[in-house]
Amino acid sequence: MIVRGKWNDSLIDRTFGFQGIMTNVDPAFLPDGFVPESTNLHFENGLASTINKDSTIGTLGAPIEMMFMWNRDNGENILFAQAGNILYKLEGGTWSSVHSFSNSEACSISGGFFDSVYIIHPDGFFKYNNTTVTQISSAPKAKYLLLWQTYLFAGGSLVESDGTVAPFRVRWSPFADASLNDWYSGDAVQNFVDFRTTENSNINGLGVWNRRIIVFTKDSIEELAGSKPSQFIVNTIYKGKLTAINNRAIAYYDYVYYLSEDGLCIMAKDAVTIGDIYKKYWNNNASSYSLAENKGVLYGNSGDDILVYNTLSKMYEHYFIQGANTIYSANEKIYIGKTDGTIVILGEGSGSKEWTITTKEIDYKNPALWKRTMGIDIVYDDGDIGSSVDVTAIYDGNSVFVGSFTVDSNGYVHLPLSHGLFKKMQIKLSGNSAFKLKLIEVTSKVKRKGGV
Repeated sequence: MIVRGKWNDSLIDRTFGFQGIMTNVDPAFLPDGFVPESTNLHFENGLASTINKDSTIGTLGAPIEMMFMWNRDNGENILFAQAGNILYKLEGGTWSSVHSFSNSEACSISGGFFDSVYIIHPDGFFKYNNTTVTQISSAPKAKYLLLWQTYLFAGGSLVESDGTVAPFRVRWSPFADASLNDWYSGDAVQNFVDFRTTENSNINGLGVWNRRIIVFTKDSIEELAGSKPSQFIVNTIYKGKLTAINNRAIAYYDYVYYLSEDGLCIMAKDAVTIGDIYKKYWNNNASSYSLAENKGVLYGNSGDDILVYNTLSKMYEHYFIQGANTIYSANEKIYIGKTDGTIVILGEGSGSKEWTITTKEIDYKNPALWKRTMGIDIVYDDGDIGSSVDVTAIYDGNSVFVGSFTVDSNGYVHLPLSHGLFKKMQIKLSGNSAFKLKLIEVTSKVKRKGGV
């Protein structure tokens, strides 16, 4: 809309609304609907909406290294969590200790059949029936464990029971029934594949994808394909450094998503990074990384920054959770384990998280078009009456606090502005209570031949 002496600039597209964050493009050249910065806001149906605080379900006194949900045959759900070197379980609303390891390296849990789970750790291989932890000595030690059909697969810093060190090896068990107590009995002694590549073939993760075992090494992605282990063949899917960080991979529909040092990646016929849009918030030197999926949405962390990627809408969001150490998904909930030993469920608390959003940048480039602002119009959903929102204008990189407003039933607010000539402009909104943002527009006077 152009009016004599005025020029309205929509900082968000009126037709499509907000479409998520895009941090790898100059804010002045962002496509309509995208924003360069956002924290703790959910984008859906054109709205940028706040998310609830998290609910705490436990405090275990040491950094949470891993979690696993055991869905028992009797319908009971038991959540395991490793805090430091101690494995705990949450059963009937009460946390109790299950087992103590010699160090705090994360264990891996799989199984759940025959009313038992299997646990692997550099300390050894264990079976737990919800009463007793039994160590099985005739088994490998390793970092990663998964169930495929009726076999258990182990890999990552693998050490055989005879002391053979084989970090490049994947070993699988005999038929994993209730009597499993020996990984090496009979022909099972040959149940392994060594991945030896020209560079670093140490195994960094295991996964299942379309009935195949996916093996991440330090410099490649391999697959074990076949209808049963005796018919396995090895195929190399990808060669290079774009592989998973410490088993941070999940399969969803026809793809494998995983975290590499470069961010979120997708593997189909090859490995491709898709996390560039999120680059501003990605820390490739973080102390922790994890990845989980819930209802087609991926949640991954690099330290305190939480990457949220909707695999259907291809939309990115950014959350911030202080002390986030590991993320896990089960029963349509996202669990986050923190460095202080607390475990929370994402978005199930009361009240809203502290949030912020910064618009794309308007760059007038030609000095003849430099502007003097007159006002900001903000359109919002009127369902959060009483919430307070702070507004900041950013002129040529300099922030100027405009003021605050309280959400009311009008569904919009106009804030007058007074500022000297500027070339570039952005608007930043922030708050700590519920809010649903629809649209931001700036009204300005245009500089013409030295006059305003």
